[in-house]
Amino acid sequence: NWKYQVFVLDPPAPIECPFTGMWTFKQVGQPNSLIQTRIRGGITPRPRDHGWFITCDPQYMVSQWTICGDQTKSMFADREYCRQLDPYGTPIGVYEQPDYIYQCAGYWREDSRSVMVTYDRDDPYNNYKCWVYERRDLTTITLSRSAGSACGFNQTSESYKSEDGADLAITLIEAERIHDDCPIRYDDVKSQIGCTFDRPLLGEYYSYENGLEAHTSLKENGDIDRLFYRRESGRGATANIITVLDNHAIGECFNLIWRENPFDHASKHHFELIYRDKEKSCYQCYELYNRTRNVLQIRTSECNEITSIVTNQINFQDLCASINQDADFDTLFLKTYSAEECRATIYGTYHFTYEFREGGIGICDNPISRLVSCPDPGTPFEAVNERFWMTYGYCRDLVSSIDAQPLYQCLGYWINDKGDIFTGIANERVGSERWYDKFRCMLTRQDQPQWFAKSLFAECARLYSPTDGPEKVIISPIIPEVPTPTCFFPDNFTGEWVNTANVNARTIINATHIHEISQVNNRGWLRETYYVCQQISRQQFLVKTVTKGECFSYYICFDFKDRHHNILRYRKSKSFMSNVYDDLSKRDPLYEVCSWISFGNDANWKYQVFVLDPPAPIECPFTGMWTFKQVGQPNSLIQTRIRGG
Repeated sequence: NWKYQVFVLDPPAPIECPFTGMWTFKQVGQPNSLIQTRIRGGITPRPRDHGWFITCDPQYMVSQWTICGDQTKSMFADREYCRQLDPYGTPIGVYEQPDYIYQCAGYWREDSRSVMVTYDRDDPYNNYKCWVYERRDLTTITLSRSAGSACGFNQTSESYKSEDGADLAITLIEAERIHDDCPIRYDDVKSQIGCTFDRPLLGEYYSYENGLEAHTSLKENGDIDRLFYRRESGRGATANIITVLDNHAIGECFNLIWRENPFDHASKHHFELIYRDKEKSCYQCYELYNRTRNVLQIRTSECNEITSIVTNQINFQDLCASINQDADFDTLFLKTYSAEECRATIYGTYHFTYEFREGGIGICDNPISRLVSCPDPGTPFEAVNERFWMTYGYCRDLVSSIDAQPLYQCLGYWINDKGDIFTGIANERVGSERWYDKFRCMLTRQDQPQWFAKSLFAECARLYSPTDGPEKVIISPIIPEVPTPTCFFPDNFTGEWVNTANVNARTIINATHIHEISQVNNRGWLRETYYVCQQISRQQFLVKTVTKGECFSYYICFDFKDRHHNILRYRKSKSFMSNVYDDLSKRDPLYEVCSWISFGNDANWKYQVFVLDPPAPIECPFTGMWTFKQVGQPNSLIQTRIRGG
């Protein structure tokens, strides 16, 4: 967010205000923050002509906000300005003093907002105020005033609530009465007919829109170039050269603002860009959604010269309101992308089946199909996986199956208001001369992680659900490697056990393996872990651990007590990555993993308990006949019940 603090010269040297003109104004805000009529400097002791000019016919009473003439370094606000003429033909308001004088101290552009600081020497509490201002159309300007000296982080030109850091919102409506005496000038720290681009919008983008390949350039000076190509007939989907230019749009940014409603889902916050076509001389509204630092999504209006037949003028608010909010997004991928983490979308080692909607119906289930999304071995601990590879196995009975191994880099993910998780990906094994084959989009959900849909082009619009898309993939977790056992567990360990610390887990032990199956959530998804015997020292067993769907194997040490009746007690050490001990001639994992410090510093040496399932009956530790009294939770007391009905 890069929030900057501000130093203001005290007192500030007056500067030219960022806009000039004459307006009437409407205001909304906190009751004690509204602009009220006040008499600056006190009442005139001896008003001219016995004060006849103080009264004004209500029909001529208006509000007035002026920055004009030779007074363009201050904003003059008058809550009640009289437009009536005196007997000499002079406006009565000429004799009045404005209620507020805001001296312009500085203005700049930050976070796509135009910000201004003013100085009010008559304010007894706070001389400095921060304003966010915006030109809505040719005759209207909105601006909001901060509650304190600094603009709020969420303050926009329409803010007036304290949670946004503002206390007053003002709408200025053009009301120039003398032609060219007070012309409107506006500077949002960009030229009026052009705005500049910075991150996250600046860059060169590729997209696939309505069957055409689009190359979009958002330049630093505000120019926007869009070139639309169609693939030459007969070249096929893997053509390296695109030769047919279908359309070329050249324009510039006229205005750029950030739209954010705190009551809307975060996925609906966006930039609103007014685009002016240089060739057609028309205006178009763009909604730019910054999904990740590599992906933009846009929706556009028609390019119009006017939006009102009555006034024959362009109204930007009406232009943007004409965008269909149910329309599909066009997805733009940054050509100079930088990879982001994949963990939120997919992580681990999986087998997968796949099916293409077009080109042949059928699911290809080849045992060699693999999806691996894991960090590269040897990367720092804080590094996360930024890419994954998929090995597609070929199915002889399906013409739509393929034999390929793409390596995808993740371009970031975003979540819409329905809970769908979208991820942009780029095929690292496709060169920059083949943008058509490089970018793709994936869709999954947090509550359906085994399914995801993948696009066939650089678009997300045809992904409707994890099971409805051009390519459907179903993944199932597998173990990252198959360890070889090199020792044996005692014979009386064999059997099926229940861990009393986790009654939702089943544990099966044979001569060389401990297989633990646990339910990880209320949907019944299972987590399967295998512990494979490697070395034995006294009652300590060094095992190699592999978990279905995980990336790496680990060494763990079990410290077992001798089996007693149906009970098997044990302690488990911390886990150690197995690849650290690949060279066993230098480091023996047994002495490190099974050292006492690996079991933690629990002075009571707390043991976990396995109970044989089902247990073999044994003699109880005491016998006799008793009456009993009980105390406990109401739903835990022993109650009368009829067993068996």
